[in-house]
Amino acid sequence: MFFIGYAHGWCAKFTDAYALNRVLTDVHSLAQFRVLGPLSNFAEFDRVFNCTPGQGNSRVKKCANPAQYDFAFQSLPINRRRCIAFLPDNPNDKLCHCNRTKDEHLNTNDQWQSNEKCCADIHTTKDSTKEQGLSLINGAPYVRCDIQTDPSIVETILLDIWRIPRPSLLMQVTGGHKYFKLRGKMEVNFLDDFVKTKFKTHKN
Repeated sequence: MFFIGYAHGWCAKFTDAYALNRVLTDVHSLAQFRVLGPLSNFAEFDRVFNCTPGQGNSRVKKCANPAQYDFAFQSLPINRRRCIAFLPDNPNDKLCHCNRTKDEHLNTNDQWQSNEKCCADIHTTKDSTKEQGLSLINGAPYVRCDIQTDPSIVETILLDIWRIPRPSLLMQVTGGHKYFKLRGKMEVNFLDDFVKTKFKTHKN
């Protein structure tokens, strides 16, 4: 048997989909998102990760990266960013601001000052490793890419590869209260009513 050391990572910043995707796709994932113990019980592995029975450990990559998308992504110049500076929020923290341990940084050295603030241009580097797949929760496709990725490439992914219908309406909501937060169902109800109102206005 095996288990996933997942409970430690359950907080407001992590969703189930995010955590489960990291288990299968990120070789440098956090320890609490890794599969712990032997993977000899392939039947249990298949059941937990909703893979085809009998595929076992060899199914990990295939389960997270559907073959119909692999070929299309190979020709796209996509980069993602990887943290190279171990800069914890507090000196005694064992995790960096990127939520990885010091050993999990590719080129960690002591040139960084402990009180430095994270800067993407200085403390991260481009990584050409492509990472895309399907969410294990709802089957939605995802891809990790650099924030500086050409918008035309993102458009190609959305419309041509994933074949997501072109939206008829785009909205941006900007709030005026920095620390204002709706609680419970208030947020859901507000967003639902807001969308309904905008669609009615759009039709008129």
